[in-house]
Amino acid sequence: MVAAPAQGGGWLGRLDVDHDRPAPDRVIGTGVLFDSRTDPADPGGVLAVPLDEEGRALLVVTPAAAVTVRVLRDGREVVRGQVVSSGAVLAVPYPASIGPVVEALDAAGVVLATGTPATFGNDQGDREVDAWDEE
Repeated sequence: MVAAPAQGGGWLGRLDVDHDRPAPDRVIGTGVLFDSRTDPADPGGVLAVPLDEEGRALLVVTPAAAVTVRVLRDGREVVRGQVVSSGAVLAVPYPASIGPVVEALDAAGVVLATGTPATFGNDQGDREVDAWDEE
């Protein structure tokens, strides 16, 4: 995963995923672009990146102490998953674009961090990486 600050705030990034074995269509990996308001480098934050255009699969990066992640919609839990090495992949039963909240929980069930899914791709064509090193 790579990300850079975007003009106007937030982050633009790319996530590359290598499959353990080729998919039936012989694809060995995939890459997705994302647009997020969450700083991907924040060790205390939750970054949820849609892995498909519909947003039905999310890669969630969590704080190190998290053991579980859950997705809430209208305050109700719709899916929960186990965290392994500060991450989880969740199958969401509806598109991520319709307002879920993602929470990372510790072993006692205490919420460590909360976030919302990033936008798949860079749909806002006017958003660009902030040229912080240019004059």
